[in-house]
Amino acid sequence: MADELSEQRVVPKDLGPTPKAAFDWSDGKRLHSLSTLHDTVSSKINGTAEWYMRGKKWRRKFGRMARVAAMVLATLAAAQPTIAEMSRSQDGLWARPGVATIFALVAAALLLLDRFFGASTGWVRYVTAGLALNDLRDELESAWRLECSTWANQPEPNIDQTKHALTLLHGFIARVNDVVRVETEAWKAEFQSALQQVEEYARAAPHRVEQAGLKVVVANFDQTEGSWMISLNGGTPETVTGPEKAYTLTPGQMQVAVEAKLKGAEKKLRREEIVLLKAGEITTIPLSFA
Repeated sequence: MADELSEQRVVPKDLGPTPKAAFDWSDGKRLHSLSTLHDTVSSKINGTAEWYMRGKKWRRKFGRMARVAAMVLATLAAAQPTIAEMSRSQDGLWARPGVATIFALVAAALLLLDRFFGASTGWVRYVTAGLALNDLRDELESAWRLECSTWANQPEPNIDQTKHALTLLHGFIARVNDVVRVETEAWKAEFQSALQQVEEYARAAPHRVEQAGLKVVVANFDQTEGSWMISLNGGTPETVTGPEKAYTLTPGQMQVAVEAKLKGAEKKLRREEIVLLKAGEITTIPLSFA
């Protein structure tokens, strides 16, 4: 009978109470009733264990992907300012202010999603519960064989033996429920903590990106042909038609290259400056072509 139930068993969508069954404890029917109850308890243990083992799969995949992505993004957030400085270019999105902050925020959001859905911690809980239930199933079969051995050379257990067997099987049902209860209480505590963290994250003030100002002033602009070229960190030159040009940039070292052609001159003149931009400050570079 146990094999038939095992073949027909379907993993439940959600955990529920022990299935109801009719039992008859009159003489001649006690053995069949005990066997039916044993199969019911065994089916409950197997179904609950399989429910946990099935539920752990997506949690393991989601938790692993979220945490790997978060680690990659956190590494990029830490490395971005250095890489942007090494590239010496402000033209691409990669080197613009705030990119590192975006990486860090996305990494934090992934970890928060993992915590909210309980993927990583849920995977651990489900594996622990599934292993405990597998151990409980093996213990049930051993205890049941030992119990049956006490009925040797009897057509069926007597009333006292039946009561002892019922107590044994009831104990296993209670232990299954205890495993589920412990896992559920752990999930409840983690979920409440995750909700609180999400609320704190939502109420937190937006992180302001540290920025620095840069102003390049051509003192003798009136002596030029009406325009000059500027490039930052070796980027694409930009044409300027006024005496000054202002930028909002990421703090750090900056290479500024300016080219201009004076009226009546045959060649362009070039000036280069390397400055250190500080957060919250405007750095002015006065230049003159002669």
